[in-house]
Amino acid sequence: MSDQTPEPDVEQLTIWRNVLDALGQLNAAWENAVDSSAQDDGGAGALPSFPDELVVSLANAGEKGARALTGIARALDERSEHDFSEVVESQEDVEGRWESSRDRVSGPNAS
Repeated sequence: MSDQTPEPDVEQLTIWRNVLDALGQLNAAWENAVDSSAQDDGGAGALPSFPDELVVSLANAGEKGARALTGIARALDERSEHDFSEVVESQEDVEGRWESSRDRVSGPNAS
């Protein structure tokens, strides 16, 4: 991290707030899916079911989400005074695994 990191401007703060909002929305949507599954299946901890037609779309979205989380981890590692290098390394591995899985279900040029 640079000792001379400039303060973010209003546009940058808005962009990062949008990222935080999107992550919050993703978490809320996932919790809703899990809650709905628990109600349908009659138990907590049930994984949501989905039609087979969504596999490709979910794999594409998962790969894009992993890529975004890798970028966030890199930004935290490079721009904060804290060490996020292990998160970056792990997230890069996760991103690669999502990409491989996405390629298997939809073809390598599907991003």
